[in-house]
Amino acid sequence: DHMKLMLDLTVLAFQMDKTRIATLMLNNDLSQMNFKFVEGVQGALHLDLTHNGHAADKEAMYLKTNQFHLSQFAYLTQRMKEINEGEGTLLDNSILMCASSLFDGDLHSAERLPIILAGKGGGSLKTGRILDYLDKGDENRKVCSLHLSLMDRMGVHMDRFGDASERLAEL
Repeated sequence: DHMKLMLDLTVLAFQMDKTRIATLMLNNDLSQMNFKFVEGVQGALHLDLTHNGHAADKEAMYLKTNQFHLSQFAYLTQRMKEINEGEGTLLDNSILMCASSLFDGDLHSAERLPIILAGKGGGSLKTGRILDYLDKGDENRKVCSLHLSLMDRMGVHMDRFGDASERLAEL
């Protein structure tokens, strides 16, 4: 309920044009949140599920917590899609990013971070694609390059952000 309330407030702020930038962290990396409210997750803290030793039962519960988080993102995109704004929708005129800071909790690996972009950014983003940068080399797959590319679409031009000075190709 708390997460949905935060998402609804974000949609309302966007709809009222009070802001067009928001950051929501639905779950902290070191969360002690217990996801027993999710069907199929039994008494395990989120942190314990991320560091699961590849035990099948814990991996299955961790998958369910990830599915829960993605369902919240889907809720947000659907709410924004339902709001007309000019020639399109609030979602059409926005860019949403859903990301995780961890791929494998046991390895503390950040080499394969799934990132989902939704919305068309006012027509500045091509949608309906999967872009795989895994084999592009480290210099061509920096998250900071993604941020530079997204900032360009928001009218903020910077020569450098974090460890990147190049935009993300094909975005």
